Amino acid sequence: MNINTIKIILAAFAVYLSTVSNLNAENFEVWVRPGYDSNVTSSVNDPKADGYINAGLSWSRPTDPEKTLDWTLTGLFSSEAYFKTTEQDFISVFISPGITYSPTERFHINLSPIIEASAVKDTNQSEISLGAGLYLSQQLTDRFYIGEYASYIDSKAKNDIYSQNEFSAGGYIGMNITEKLYAEAGYEYSYGTSYQTSSIPLSKGKGKHSTALNYDVYSDTVNEQAISVDAGLDLTDKVFTSIGYTFTYTEGEVGISRSHDISAGIGYRF
Repeated sequence: MNINTIKIILAAFAVYLSTVSNLNAENFEVWVRPGYDSNVTSSVNDPKADGYINAGLSWSRPTDPEKTLDWTLTGLFSSEAYFKTTEQDFISVFISPGITYSPTERFHINLSPIIEASAVKDTNQSEISLGAGLYLSQQLTDRFYIGEYASYIDSKAKNDIYSQNEFSAGGYIGMNITEKLYAEAGYEYSYGTSYQTSSIPLSKGKGKHSTALNYDVYSDTVNEQAISVDAGLDLTDKVFTSIGYTFTYTEGEVGISRSHDISAGIGYRF
């Protein structure tokens, strides 16, 4: 895999968006979401905090509520820029077709393959990811809903030490507080191969020094847990706002890293 491959996929996604835009423009969303991450380098002993700005464009084909079996399609183009750790800046494209089975109006099962490509300023981290996910959602009452999911992702980076593969499973519970305001809480567990960094050489594992990050990078087998809370408010039929917080705890052979991520943003549907 190389950066040219990623550029080709990004160009293909632009063509894809121009094609699907004729299907139903109302399913487009754009947003800008500033945030703060307490450990942008996934360090086990010297976390580096930084602010960032995330922006994106998404499109989705919702299912027909009158059909028991229907197809779905989701596309996402996003970018993220950091204030200080600019080598972590990236753009990515995500495409996921799927099949949804709805035995009742309140219960849905979706199976979707996943393809994602990311071009990172530190080109060693640029990657292509393939995988699949199984998603369940249940509308318990007019206000409360829950969901569960499981997925597997295999990511191949330009420098193999950044390659990752993981199995993830999680769930969430949400509440439509009003017609325009919602809140959610979720939990996710994942297991697999990822990477963590250290500002000093470690005896556990074999690492490579990254001049871009100024850390030693270690491929690591990790157990990761994440807890998140989110809320959103529709200001108008088109304009929406959101805020979220995620705490991530990653435990591997080389050590433990923790991250607090908080962000808030505004978006527009068209």
